[in-house]
Amino acid sequence: MNSKRMTLNDFLGHKTREGGNYLKKWQKRQPPRIDLALHTTAPMAALWQHGKPRVQEVRRDGSDPVREAWGGTANCIEQESVLRSQYRRASETDERETPPRVCPVCILIETVRTMVRQGKLGFTQPIFRWVGDDPQKAITVSAAGMWNGYQDEKFMTREQVVEMRKAGVKKSEAWRENMMAKCNYVFVIADIDDPQSGAMITTETTAVGDAMRRAIRDRMTQLGEDDGNPFLNPVAFRWEHFPNEPEFGKKYKVLPMPKLDLAEVLPIIKGDPPAIEHIVKAPNFALLRADYEQACLVDLPWDDIFGPAEDIYSSAGPSAGDDIGAEEAANLPVPTTTLTTKKAQPANDADDDKIQCDECGREMTLEEFECAGCGAKYDEAGNVIPKEPKPVRRRSAAAAAKAPAPVATASAAKKPMAATAIRAPAKVQPDKTSAKIDEIFAGDDFPPWAR
Repeated sequence: MNSKRMTLNDFLGHKTREGGNYLKKWQKRQPPRIDLALHTTAPMAALWQHGKPRVQEVRRDGSDPVREAWGGTANCIEQESVLRSQYRRASETDERETPPRVCPVCILIETVRTMVRQGKLGFTQPIFRWVGDDPQKAITVSAAGMWNGYQDEKFMTREQVVEMRKAGVKKSEAWRENMMAKCNYVFVIADIDDPQSGAMITTETTAVGDAMRRAIRDRMTQLGEDDGNPFLNPVAFRWEHFPNEPEFGKKYKVLPMPKLDLAEVLPIIKGDPPAIEHIVKAPNFALLRADYEQACLVDLPWDDIFGPAEDIYSSAGPSAGDDIGAEEAANLPVPTTTLTTKKAQPANDADDDKIQCDECGREMTLEEFECAGCGAKYDEAGNVIPKEPKPVRRRSAAAAAKAPAPVATASAAKKPMAATAIRAPAKVQPDKTSAKIDEIFAGDDFPPWAR
């Protein structure tokens, strides 16, 4: 029995749940924006999460509870260096260059993809189905949907394209099945328009994190490392959402708002921050496995999928919800039962940050969505966004008749064209401000996989 004697003040301030308030979906506001200030002692945390549907019990207007299928997330426990390279695959084998070692959801996706490649499962075959009281509102996840495999037909075989069209898969909706890990950011903020709510926790997409990083970097470049640091010198920021913007990297905009008064929120952002450990911790693997097995429509090797995580989070080791040490995770064997025959390469954060543009070969980082060399733009999955064709201006017949014919000179005919020297792009050395930004966005209090 767990009991605790409390004074009156203890009782009045007692909480039965961890954490503080949560920021409601600010993107639903009209206009879709929010003015906020960052908590000065709560660093941001990078949190990789998988899409994970669930069945939720809902009670509305005092009526009897109903069970409904909802979208959700499950925290990924794989090392960040592995996750950054999750879309890199060997073209001849379709295997990941750096396979997952411990996260059961990562291993689950690779298991299904391997079974599709081996002909054991169909490309569009339903794998999971979460269903509540109304079967018409069930959530079904198919094989290729798990790795967002319907979005680009140039990576499919002809048979897969035909199968996809026969199954009636709609690209505009298939992205909802995507279970690949995505990086989100956890912020602790105060809403300037709602100071009564106190310090609030919010988990935002990569696009918000990237926009926030750019805004902080620009401010630190302009004012200096200390004066521009929002933790040392608080300033208001405005987050804006543009839902109709087709480019992923432009859906969110962040602007510093130095003229907004922070008087009402200063005590909040300088007070004790709410705990976020319960948000970034590993999931309960026993419950996660039971839910997947219950929703599964095919036979899968569950012991191979959950084995590495269950070995770590066993009764003799850390409990489910604790973080894994970086050294322990890096030394885990690579699951080989249904995943891969390749030997895993050691994870290297520095190498994983560098990629080459598919169009011109220029060096880029994984955080860039547009190539500085040729202007090629990429979506969140790393696919090139097709460029809009430029309108062709044609000469009128009269103008074409008046135009002089090109004259070939003797020198031009004899002289060969000089070869153009192509220089390799110079490596840009990180400046102090960039290093400071990285320090702001990575707190030592969080496990390596949650940075």
